[in-house]
Amino acid sequence: MSGAMGFIKRAVPFFVALVIGVFISSFFVDLSRPRFQGFRARGWERYREGQRMRMEMDELKNENLRLRSHCEASTETHEHPNFDPTFDEMPAPPPPPAPRFKIRTAR
Repeated sequence: MSGAMGFIKRAVPFFVALVIGVFISSFFVDLSRPRFQGFRARGWERYREGQRMRMEMDELKNENLRLRSHCEASTETHEHPNFDPTFDEMPAPPPPPAPRFKIRTAR
């Protein structure tokens, strides 16, 4: 009899805690059974959306390659008009202006 009583002492608190947990979670999550009526239709929509995104990604890759090659071609042929390849150093910045002090006379 003590074996069955020990099982009941362990099982009852477990099931009580489970019921309380399910009750509290029911405020935050829908506990109704899942509905799969439109599963195939949603799957087809996801497939079409994936196909559209892949096509858009391919178009963007092609545009990126086109722009990159255009940029490389334009930098090879045209240099900036003020660019001097022999000039290596930047000139030193001008010194800051000297502070001005008021001279006060003693009275």
